[in-house]
Amino acid sequence: MIFLNIDKRLEKNGYKIVRDDKYGLEYEKEEPQGYKHKVVISHKASGKHIMQSYTGIDQVVGLTLEEQILFTRKFKQISRAWNRRAKDEQISN
Repeated sequence: MIFLNIDKRLEKNGYKIVRDDKYGLEYEKEEPQGYKHKVVISHKASGKHIMQSYTGIDQVVGLTLEEQILFTRKFKQISRAWNRRAKDEQISN
């Protein structure tokens, strides 16, 4: 699986990016049971970024193995980018 295709594969599984900013990424999927499934990858200044999966009413929701693999790869990809940016900012200061 190529990293450039992660978002396309997530979209194929029903996940759409609803937020992408310096604080993190948020994906959302409308589930057949009538709730919104959210997966959030949050940026932390400490470098210990986090990923959470929950419903719109803040209940924990599991991920399938394929979803776990895709989100873990996206998590690693974006974490590396954030860490590189933080190092570049330290060097320029």
